[in-house]
Amino acid sequence: LYYSLTAPMQAFAAKCAVLGLNIIGVPVMAQGNILHLPGEGKTLEVVEACSGIRSLYAFLSLGALLGYFMPIAFFGRAVVFLATIPLAIAANAFRVWSTAVGAHLIGMHVTTGVFHEAFGFMVFAVALVLLFLIRKGVLNLWRSAS
Repeated sequence: LYYSLTAPMQAFAAKCAVLGLNIIGVPVMAQGNILHLPGEGKTLEVVEACSGIRSLYAFLSLGALLGYFMPIAFFGRAVVFLATIPLAIAANAFRVWSTAVGAHLIGMHVTTGVFHEAFGFMVFAVALVLLFLIRKGVLNLWRSAS
């Protein structure tokens, strides 16, 4: 399952990065999972570690736990669990896009090291907050519908 999801998630993140870069006017040429930005040596590769699969697994696990302990019917819990899938994928696509923007504006050093790790952690934290907001929203909607 891991390997069958990794390649499509890498490709999706790369395509989202290209689309986002084009929207903000940054010229980019893509060759599969490799993004060529303007400037000498500005090439980014969306590698297996950038697929977002680890975040997806973490969010699925957390969504299952959050949903399980919600005091509402199964459907509401399932919504919270299933919301983790697009949330994790979107967060990863944003992370890849913003890394490419950072590489273009600041330099290639933002694609490695402490800055890269810290930014990935910040994106994960924001997605985690969004998951808790989704949970709260589902709880409020479910209770108001009862």
